[in-house]
Amino acid sequence: MSTAALALKQSRSSLRHDSDGVEQLIYDTHAIACENADQILEELGPRNRYILFMTLLLSFAWAVGAMPIMCSAFIVSSGDCNEETKCEHENRTTVVSDFNLTDERQYLADWTTSAFMLGNMFGASVLTHISDRIGRRPVLLLSLMTLAIVGSASVLAESIHLFTFGRFLQGICSPGICLVVWVLGYECIPITLRGYATLIYGTMWVIGYCALAPMAYFITNWRILLLASTLPAGILAIVFFFLVPESLHFLVVNGKNEEAMKWVKKAQKYDRSQSNKNVGKMMEALFNSTSKRQETKHSKSLGIDELLSNKIFIFYSLILTFLWTSDTFVYFGISLYTTRLAGNKYWNYAISGIIEMPAYLFAPAVLDNCGRKPVVVWTHFLAGFSLIAFILVPNGMGWLRTSLWLMGKFGISCSFICIFVYGSEIFPTTLRNVCIGLCSVIARVGGIVAPYVKLLEIVSPQLPMVFFGSVSVAAGVLTLFLPETKGHALPSSLSDIREESK
Repeated sequence: MSTAALALKQSRSSLRHDSDGVEQLIYDTHAIACENADQILEELGPRNRYILFMTLLLSFAWAVGAMPIMCSAFIVSSGDCNEETKCEHENRTTVVSDFNLTDERQYLADWTTSAFMLGNMFGASVLTHISDRIGRRPVLLLSLMTLAIVGSASVLAESIHLFTFGRFLQGICSPGICLVVWVLGYECIPITLRGYATLIYGTMWVIGYCALAPMAYFITNWRILLLASTLPAGILAIVFFFLVPESLHFLVVNGKNEEAMKWVKKAQKYDRSQSNKNVGKMMEALFNSTSKRQETKHSKSLGIDELLSNKIFIFYSLILTFLWTSDTFVYFGISLYTTRLAGNKYWNYAISGIIEMPAYLFAPAVLDNCGRKPVVVWTHFLAGFSLIAFILVPNGMGWLRTSLWLMGKFGISCSFICIFVYGSEIFPTTLRNVCIGLCSVIARVGGIVAPYVKLLEIVSPQLPMVFFGSVSVAAGVLTLFLPETKGHALPSSLSDIREESK
């Protein structure tokens, strides 16, 4: 039943139960209640071709955003030699070879990746707030174009320090693409379609991730490879400029009624059915509904005031922050380690991206059937124990070592997806966006530290995998202290969390 039809049905129900004010009630049966943009999107429907087109188009930003992040696996590597394989492409150049980053200067190569993650942390803190003020679309367009410009300029760097600064600037742009486009897309689709958004965006991430393998194989100069991985962002910025509007939620919340009406009318043009004939009246009702927004703002400030007095919430928040940080640390750490495995480094890298697809495909169904808590626990354990078992296998059994590594990659990818759902259901509505944003920012620390873990090989070649595996197991153990959220109503405030914990 559509939102409009439900509103009309409720109006008729009030007529049957009320004996006074009949004339007014008859008038109300023709009124349509609408309090938020989600009701408009639901009325347009999950099969609206404009909404589906926008969802698919926006998801390309994740494919484009994945390449500058993951290209460090190839441009910062020391060459094409890995476990039990001969060196290929002897004429290949990397950051290490170009800037002579050997011996005591070796740490500078890893710092380029850490600088990217440091910029990522800064961008996640600043750009998301700016997008709340001026809009998602301008921040997304600016981030895409800036990434292309800075990435192109970085290939001209004549010193490692200048190149590192360029990577830092690229890192700032990354959240302006991946995080902001997710919010923009999420605010333009009906609730019933949002479960599939994770699959669509995740698939695009894998496409961008895997595309680097053939690119790195055929492009032997790291400068050209970096250029090829960042220029698509500029092309996408131009496409988005002409085709992508601001999110409907942002337009409505900020009182941009004329633009919001244009957005809805364009969506209606793409709809074949007549199910959304009440959208115009719903939009008028929505424009006149402001009290709910004011109430929400008030409740948010009230929730923050209560924060320090709610110990169980702080306890949950600390655990979830650790989960986010550990998953970021392990995910990027083992992803960058891919090119060091036995066998063809390009195939290994591509397979490591493809192995993420089952996580995106099956995680939603497993979460619904098995519960949130056990899935998060066991995926962390799968990742951790697989990586620890990796070191117990002799170097001569390269296929088994690679298989264990891929199991670890699958486990950590699945847990990464699950904590977004799990955390959203633990955090209360009044603080949900703030808390998830804070977890995301702090998690960048894991990405900054990850490249340096390989320095532990100086002590023992097995230590990096032991470290990654131990962190993942620790995350699984800490998850045991969190509540199960399957089948429970979302907490609206801190007081709800306090009541649930009793």
